[in-house]
Amino acid sequence: MTNDVALDVATYLQAAGVGTLGAVVFAGQMPEATDTALCVTTYAGQPADKIVPIEFPRVQVRTRAKDKRIAYDLCTAAKVALHATTDATINGVLYKRIDATGAPEFIGKDEVQRFNFTVNFQIVKVVG
Repeated sequence: MTNDVALDVATYLQAAGVGTLGAVVFAGQMPEATDTALCVTTYAGQPADKIVPIEFPRVQVRTRAKDKRIAYDLCTAAKVALHATTDATINGVLYKRIDATGAPEFIGKDEVQRFNFTVNFQIVKVVG
């Protein structure tokens, strides 16, 4: 099961030309069999505002490929597409702001020697 925020961000990445949903871009969980892949997952953000209807989720984009340059370039493409995004309506939800919290980072190789990179984002999302 995917989180709606993860699916929205993955959908946005597809629209930005980073990759095709279900082929290269995934939400929630990265399939083991796909060598070149990008997966968007959510993690704890800040508490929702009690007065203004906004939430502050965070997402991580993780990429992998057998070639280190391909994995890095895919992660960088996601950062370029998402960083400083403002007032984007994705799947009917208004995202006021999406910002990278750093640069793509190499996190090592997986069990089948694919290179992995991550980059994290903080989001301001309108609720309702």
